[in-house]
Amino acid sequence: MCIYWVLGCLQFFHGYPPNVQGQFLAKSTHWILWLLFVIYRDIPFVFELRTLLDWYCTDTVLNFPELLKFEDIYATFYLTLRGNDSKRLAVLVH
Repeated sequence: MCIYWVLGCLQFFHGYPPNVQGQFLAKSTHWILWLLFVIYRDIPFVFELRTLLDWYCTDTVLNFPELLKFEDIYATFYLTLRGNDSKRLAVLVH
């Protein structure tokens, strides 16, 4: 338990990394990551809680509803991109 507190204090002392990872499951359009992303989005309140935590821990000029809308637009864009990749692959296979 003491190690947890020491590591937490060190993180606060040195600060958070300047580059935030963002949507970690939306880095690729591979079908496994897509499936995990869809499951993540379907679990109630997980998306909202992660966005709230990002908003609280990240320096941003957006208020929470604006960041929530931004993350939702990004997720919609990712799902559309994945759909387009699937259609492109289907055309190449047939």
